[in-house]
Amino acid sequence: MKQGRLKRNRGSLLVGIIVILVILIFKITPIKINNYTDVMSGILSLSSITTGLLFASFTLIPALPNSRLLKSLKKFNTDKKFLDRLLLSIFGFLTCSIFALVALLFNEKDTSLLSIIIISIMGGTLAFSLTEQFKVLKILLKALEEM
Repeated sequence: MKQGRLKRNRGSLLVGIIVILVILIFKITPIKINNYTDVMSGILSLSSITTGLLFASFTLIPALPNSRLLKSLKKFNTDKKFLDRLLLSIFGFLTCSIFALVALLFNEKDTSLLSIIIISIMGGTLAFSLTEQFKVLKILLKALEEM
């Protein structure tokens, strides 16, 4: 499982790294973002809510042994991969929430290198997490079609 994780998630990792590099290249600081506090609060809210929902689904899906959804996932041999992606999405959104919370501590007029680094890491983890989330939804839709 661990061996295939990096290979299986290289697309999401690549998206996250590209976003980090773009933000670093353009040197996006709080002063360049309109309504900086509102944007960071929105990202924090999105990440926090998504983390909670993913935690709930991670605990509920395996707890239903006779679930047709779980049987469909096992039919495609994606049940463990699905849970792995779910955990990775949870970790990504949790990390994004932490960095968004730290980013909220910066003043709206800040132009420091630290603010650029924090915003770039937050943007990269958000992009990674959203990409992983879409892959989770794709697996779920495929399993639901077979039910």
